[in-house]
Amino acid sequence: MFTVLNIVIVALTFLIGYWWGNQGLFSAILHLVCVVAAGAIAFAFWEPLTFLLLRGTAFDNYAWGFTLIILFVIPLLILRVTFDKIIPGNVRLPHWADLAFGGPVGTLSGVLTMGMFVIGAGYIQCLKAPFGYGAFGRSSRNSEIGKIGSTLWLPVDQWTSNFYSLLSVTSLSTPNPLLHTNPDLWKQASLLRDTSGKGKGQFSLKPSEARITSAITCPETGGLAYSVHFKEGARDFGSQLTLSRSQIRLISTASGTRKPLTYHPVAWRQPEGYFLFDDRANYVTSQSGQESLDVVFEFQVPAEFVPKYLQIRNIRYDVPRHEEVARDRFKSLLGDRRLAVDIDGDLGLAMGGPIDDVLELSTRPGAIRASTNQPIGTLKLISDKFASGTNLFQTGGQRPSRRLAIDGLYEPPGVRIVQLDVSRDSLASIFGPIQKEVSDRALIVLVDNRNQTYSPYGFVHTSQEGIRLKLEPTRYIKTMSQLPLLPLSGTQRLKLLFMVTLDVTIIEFRVGNIVVGTSNLKIIPSL
Repeated sequence: MFTVLNIVIVALTFLIGYWWGNQGLFSAILHLVCVVAAGAIAFAFWEPLTFLLLRGTAFDNYAWGFTLIILFVIPLLILRVTFDKIIPGNVRLPHWADLAFGGPVGTLSGVLTMGMFVIGAGYIQCLKAPFGYGAFGRSSRNSEIGKIGSTLWLPVDQWTSNFYSLLSVTSLSTPNPLLHTNPDLWKQASLLRDTSGKGKGQFSLKPSEARITSAITCPETGGLAYSVHFKEGARDFGSQLTLSRSQIRLISTASGTRKPLTYHPVAWRQPEGYFLFDDRANYVTSQSGQESLDVVFEFQVPAEFVPKYLQIRNIRYDVPRHEEVARDRFKSLLGDRRLAVDIDGDLGLAMGGPIDDVLELSTRPGAIRASTNQPIGTLKLISDKFASGTNLFQTGGQRPSRRLAIDGLYEPPGVRIVQLDVSRDSLASIFGPIQKEVSDRALIVLVDNRNQTYSPYGFVHTSQEGIRLKLEPTRYIKTMSQLPLLPLSGTQRLKLLFMVTLDVTIIEFRVGNIVVGTSNLKIIPSL
């Protein structure tokens, strides 16, 4: 569907250019003026009109998108009809001149027109990204905000957003320009839809349903924290409040044509405890039946960052005056962090000790239930066993019949599959202290008694989303950067898969120059 969307956008953009090229250069310029003016009107009245329409109903999740599109289309039609009445004639130019110069001018109109529609569609809630287009969100590896999908062949949404942002601080400048109050709004169209329940969560909020009650800053650490009180109307469809990291951002002060800096929170505290935004499964969530919720959002920002707005679900709140506190006071205000610290490798596990308890000869990739007559992503089979590729399996479900069941991992002749649990609480954990000591490019290897090394060729990652199986026997997984980053909290598991030569003994597991653990596992032929 994403390819279809790209083809439609490219075709319509250039069709508009060709149409106005045929109409003549003068007509193309007049239409471009109408388009630019209609877009400026749309962005000028977009927020005020949307605020009036937000009533705490199901329509709220469509209000942002429909309002933007309507505010663009209606003024464009009015301006177009008005210009046709006032200027009924045309300036006669050679046909080649109309096409050569009118075509590009018309194409600019096409870019802005399609850009407005793409941005507007992005602000409409849907369970899946419109036509598969959702370029920004939280990384599945560590929940960092960034690019997670493909951008358009013609990035009309980005060009349109940047064009009107520039106009807002130049020829059409206002006291509260678009560039400074809602930077990169084309990215916001993807980020707001990054909600709980794979898009089922709410991404609208009435401005009156939340307020900032306090703000503190710790110059020593670069930490900022904002306490926000959410009223009952902020709950998703009158049930529970759920907020993803993507839906919250802090916007800095800016002036002139300089774009403000934006940061998303790193952690939050609510009555139930202190939590990190380090996993896609982590959401701010109120308790069932709870009418209101007080949340403290923590941000880590550079020293030069001067906050201006806290934006929650596209609603901007002016940040109040900050109270400066020392490091210890800042930590105490955010609550008890002992759980996060303990799971971050401070469990007293002996680095370099025996790891035989978490190292095993096995071809069973966890609790995966798969059948040869069901979709298995890009995974390829050899002798009805998983050999290469990747797929995310949902846990549970019916067990397939023995005749159709996919029977584990494929073992080529002369090797055995060795699985090593490297989860945060494992004896062979590669997170916590080890992760801090080595770089992302540090090599991950098993070492045998002949001083031969083996890189993992895949992994089994178990999370709330399901079980992800990844097998790359032709390329291998060399470094930490190629692995999913397990959150500090939660029960996620990560097992590395190795192909080890027969009749050797595994003696060490290393990451870079660090010996994570020792072993005496003999690689014997399977029975």
